[in-house]
Amino acid sequence: MSRLNALTLFAATLTLGAVFCRPAPTAAAASGTWAAQAGAGHPDFISVDGSNLNAKMASAVKRARAAGRQTPFWTAFATEIRPGVRADENVRDLEVMLDAPAGAPPPAAPSAAAPPESGALAFFLLRGPEGAAVTRVEVYDLDKRRDFGGHPVYWLGRVSGAESLGFFQTLVEANGSPQVAQRSVTIIALHADPGAPSLLRRYAQGSADGGVRGAAILGLGQVGGEEAFLAGLVRDEREPVESRKRAALALGIDRDRAALASIQRLYEEPLPPEVKKHLIAAASLNQNRDEAAVFLAGVARSGAGLELRKQAVLWLGLRTGGRGLEVLSQIVNSPDADTELQKHAVLARSLSGAKESKTLLTTIAGTHPKPAVRRQAVLWLSQGSIRSFNR
Repeated sequence: MSRLNALTLFAATLTLGAVFCRPAPTAAAASGTWAAQAGAGHPDFISVDGSNLNAKMASAVKRARAAGRQTPFWTAFATEIRPGVRADENVRDLEVMLDAPAGAPPPAAPSAAAPPESGALAFFLLRGPEGAAVTRVEVYDLDKRRDFGGHPVYWLGRVSGAESLGFFQTLVEANGSPQVAQRSVTIIALHADPGAPSLLRRYAQGSADGGVRGAAILGLGQVGGEEAFLAGLVRDEREPVESRKRAALALGIDRDRAALASIQRLYEEPLPPEVKKHLIAAASLNQNRDEAAVFLAGVARSGAGLELRKQAVLWLGLRTGGRGLEVLSQIVNSPDADTELQKHAVLARSLSGAKESKTLLTTIAGTHPKPAVRRQAVLWLSQGSIRSFNR
């Protein structure tokens, strides 16, 4: 087999360390208030006053310089955040397995379940000793203990969504660090402020920085309600293929059940195969798992191109539950199924985490009529790839 190719999903989001889901817009103010209270009560934070965010920033820099420390320092603040957001800097990238190398154990499968919401998110900006430039941007949950790298934290309190958006817009457009710019775009998608979607659309369409464009496109999936805009990007042959792929994934990040219909319609259109692979992955992310399983099963059974069919098979095992596992068993046991597809179904079954998978693979290893399929089952059994995942 060829080497494992990994396609990073939620790139900007997970690099920043945040996983998002899209709930009702009722608790945003409460989230910002709790973060402000948690920050103000933090024993190691240095509280800073000021009439607005810029004044507080300037005051924090002045106080840091006056302290005489020749080390970096943080400025941090809270604002109204979309509800349903969880942040954790240890969340790893969600990867799509397009092919698996012989003899190598597969990576852990991602969970299909939305993570629990964090209670007190705040934005942290690391500055150099002189305080002029922001060198790093993070989102941290104040309910979790951390040492912030040993650097002092100047707490600016709670600011308005408009002020916060304006600040991060400045970071994006300052032509400084590409990493800071891209992470700032991801943070813009976290804001409950109604100005966030239009700002993301502007970057998605007009930024000359490919990383900023990609982060904005994924951000539009996170804020939700942008299915028509994202579908337009997927279809637009003038767009770079990378942007079209990101837009396809963003439709999956949306997680809205209605977005699945858009994904299915787009898949039937004459799109590049690499874009269709992203649509397959996007379908598996949708909350309507039964309907997603039906769609993926159709691709797996009769999709054009073996690689697309293998991609659908893999996601059937990873994210679609019992209905997907039934389809995998049908593919493995079908006498006229493609041998490579059957081998990939064995892999997907081994990654599913289902309790009965080890027994089924043992049966396949001992009784399947095709030697290549039997060997595949033996391979994954010997690699200890039967794992339990939160589904």
